[in-house]
Amino acid sequence: NSSMTNYTLLNENTLNYTKKFGKHSINALAGFTQERTNIRSQYTSVNGFTNDLLAYYSMQAGTVYNAPITNYSSTKLNSFLGRVNYTLADKYLFTVSMRADGSSRFGKDNKWGYFPSAALGWRVDQEDFMQSLPFVSNLKLRTSYGLTGNQGILPYQSLGQLGPIMGTLDGSTVSIGYQNMIMENPELKWETTRQFDMGIDIGLWKDKVSFSADYYNRNTRDLLQQILLPGSTGYVFQQQNLGAITNKGIELQLNAVLIDKKLKWDISANYSRNVNRITDLGDAQMVPGRWVISYDFYPFKMKVGQPLGNIYGYQTNGILTSQKDVDEAPVQDNRFIGEYRLVDQNGDGSVVNDGSDEVLLGSTNPDFSFGFTNNFTYKNFDLSMLVYGSIGQDKINMNLVYGSRMVGSWNSYKDVYNNAFRPEVKDAAGNIVQAGNPNGEWNMAGSLGTRTRNVVIDKWVEDASFVKLGNITLGYSYPKAIGFIKKLHVYGSVSNVLTITGYKYGYDPEASMYGQDPTRRGVDFGMYPPARTFKFGLDLTF
Repeated sequence: NSSMTNYTLLNENTLNYTKKFGKHSINALAGFTQERTNIRSQYTSVNGFTNDLLAYYSMQAGTVYNAPITNYSSTKLNSFLGRVNYTLADKYLFTVSMRADGSSRFGKDNKWGYFPSAALGWRVDQEDFMQSLPFVSNLKLRTSYGLTGNQGILPYQSLGQLGPIMGTLDGSTVSIGYQNMIMENPELKWETTRQFDMGIDIGLWKDKVSFSADYYNRNTRDLLQQILLPGSTGYVFQQQNLGAITNKGIELQLNAVLIDKKLKWDISANYSRNVNRITDLGDAQMVPGRWVISYDFYPFKMKVGQPLGNIYGYQTNGILTSQKDVDEAPVQDNRFIGEYRLVDQNGDGSVVNDGSDEVLLGSTNPDFSFGFTNNFTYKNFDLSMLVYGSIGQDKINMNLVYGSRMVGSWNSYKDVYNNAFRPEVKDAAGNIVQAGNPNGEWNMAGSLGTRTRNVVIDKWVEDASFVKLGNITLGYSYPKAIGFIKKLHVYGSVSNVLTITGYKYGYDPEASMYGQDPTRRGVDFGMYPPARTFKFGLDLTF
């Protein structure tokens, strides 16, 4: 049984001034926002029920009472904003702004961050030399540069924290004590992003065709990261400003009216490509990154000069199918018949779990993403379809860690089982009692009484490119008013209609066990598949 109370108090004050004189105008805005958020939660649990008829409405019926868990946090954010827009001759646009944000989440001397920005725009279509091109209804060039801040961490991370722990000194009496958990960091400050943008907007034939293109270069420094500390420090974690990363990319947007008669058809399409690079990791050139599933797997090592999201691990070269294979294979843990043959990358005769034999197995970053929407209207009917996709990204399919081992109670994928290595088994008389599969490509070590060491291998990395028909909506608008009902529109829609992908051993190529965590994005471990949803609706206007 759990409950949470979350409330936010918001106080906003804004001043706005506008003045027009001829083809010139100026607009000035100043504002102050104060926000305070309090969160209280409690969790209680009991087990050992004789039945579940009353569920959590009769927790006293349980026989084992667990310690309750309660939490409380309070955060404050004060923000000042000033902005000035100036338009010269209806053609030249200037904007400057300044933000000052103070957050209780940071160290005592670094609570405030200051984020200026500036933007320029040129409405080229308003120039005299463009009047000879009447089909150009809009042409605008723009550029901007500015700073933004990120405070996306849990409260109190700049402070030293203790955590309760149970222990015994005499072997029988349990006592409650406290241990160091988070090391204080009074220097903790805002994560800051500096971004440069330039773009162009084009409209043709009264904007029946419009196109936008943007290029951006984003540099983020003082990344907010929770760092695992050595046990010798006496602490577990410390929140630090560590590292820098750049993101460069382009975004394209096209809107067009293809048919504008009784049948109307318009489309909207977009394309995006982003390339990121880690540019700084403090005094290190590589950090292990965060674990996935368990502390055995660290596939997302962060390296200076390489993208965030690269997957590192070990290459395999078939299965050890005989004792001869075992004897000739590089030295590795669990070197038994039925195990994968790991590749000795550095040629030292052994494969050890220290990173020296790891290679790049893939990347969770797509080469590009796209989407397009088709809208059709005929008489009183309307139809829309959304298609989107992402190409070139890889995913760590941790389902295969257990779905190919035959370990414990875990089941196996059918085609993995059928294409797994098995030795031929004979009885004492030499009769074959189990046919072998010497050319199998998968390790079924669990069925052989052994177990592959806990390292990430290429067999678990899959191409997760996909194209999806995300939504179809069909509607009908009644052409006349019905009494006091001015407009009536009825519609039906289907979402998650169709997925085209080569991603084989999971429910959904978009699955991400750790959400949008950029340090662990692209891990699938039995994630629940998205539902196909049917919806019917009615819109009424009175």
